[in-house]
Amino acid sequence: MLIIKTTLTLKGNKVTNIDELRENFIISEILECFKNDKLKRFLWSREYFDYEAKVFDYEAKVKAIDKNLSDEKILMELMKIFDVNNEIVNILNYIFNADNHFIEGNYDKAIENYTKAIELEPNYKPLNYAESYFKRGFDYYNKKEYDKAIDDYSKAIKLDSNLTLIYGLRGSAYKEKQDYDKAIEDFTKAIKLEPNDILNYDCRGLAYENKGDYERAIEDYTKAIELEPNFIWAYYKRGDFYKETKKYDKAIDDYTKVIDSYPNFTLAYYNRGLSYYIKEEYDKALDDYNKSIELDPNLKDANYNLIVKNTKPEAIEDDAESYFYTGLAYYEDGEYEEAIENFTEAIELDSSDAATYFQRGLAYYDNGDYDEAISDFTEAIELDYSDDEVYNKRGKAYYDNGDYEEAEDDFDTYFNRL
Repeated sequence: MLIIKTTLTLKGNKVTNIDELRENFIISEILECFKNDKLKRFLWSREYFDYEAKVFDYEAKVKAIDKNLSDEKILMELMKIFDVNNEIVNILNYIFNADNHFIEGNYDKAIENYTKAIELEPNYKPLNYAESYFKRGFDYYNKKEYDKAIDDYSKAIKLDSNLTLIYGLRGSAYKEKQDYDKAIEDFTKAIKLEPNDILNYDCRGLAYENKGDYERAIEDYTKAIELEPNFIWAYYKRGDFYKETKKYDKAIDDYTKVIDSYPNFTLAYYNRGLSYYIKEEYDKALDDYNKSIELDPNLKDANYNLIVKNTKPEAIEDDAESYFYTGLAYYEDGEYEEAIENFTEAIELDSSDAATYFQRGLAYYDNGDYDEAISDFTEAIELDYSDDEVYNKRGKAYYDNGDYEEAEDDFDTYFNRL
């Protein structure tokens, strides 16, 4: 409950002037109620009036406030009743407007209003204008203006080091700037201040990932899991890092944990399938890849058919798409003859697909057969292949074949289309 003591002491300082008492009390105590969603309780609070009503005849006016108003409007009514300095009211209006603009996603307007509040706030010590820097920094962050966000977060920290959330937010801004060392430094400070906040471990783990330090990333996600065993995202990310560090059994265990909790988590099947494939457990790999494709057909890629070709030949369907992806698998494996065979099978089943001619052209080129490569690239162009890279590749094939004029024409076309 709100209590103002008869010693007239606020924040350790004896107050002798009634106006000073009123201003300090209203700004500090009522704003604190506003931040903690207790304004409506303030309207019924007897402790406040036990002392204050003897000095100021405000009780009736306060109790007359419509309790159905929003907290912002109640706050402004209180400010009027207690005759708070108009400039403070203006500051609060700027802050409210900024908050509303932020909610609406209008970050420019939010920044404009926070800036006006910041220009006025230093004149009133009870106002914690570190929060305005913090909020404006968050607006800059959402606008991807990370340097300005970092500058505001740093000012907020200097004004109020108890705003522990800011270290994590500044760390996120550093991470977006790819300054991973400073990001890790801030996340580490945040962890020291809030050692049980799993999000700080998550963010620092991602920063370690960006630095390629997978072992420390594993440590952070392991700690996050210890703090919150149901933090499934942590299992998924730790599975990725186990996979990167070739600890495939542990990766499979983590992906399985994810799948048990979220049976439609497509990428968990995909990555577990890849882990099984590397362990040469091809049947399990194929099962996982089939499941991932069932959930998301766009995941059917070269890896899928690389697994298929190592499992059982009959698993490859007799259609152009399957031959195309199997050709990609052989191509990425450097087996150009086998790639050409599969692309040729695909073309025999569907001769209208420009992408297949282009991919077979790449295989011919890398196999040193420039005439065939030029023929396939030309066919892809005639079929309106959408990627202008086909001109660049045909130009290279012409050049390596000694056809320099044709090569120059293709290179000109390629660069003019960029």
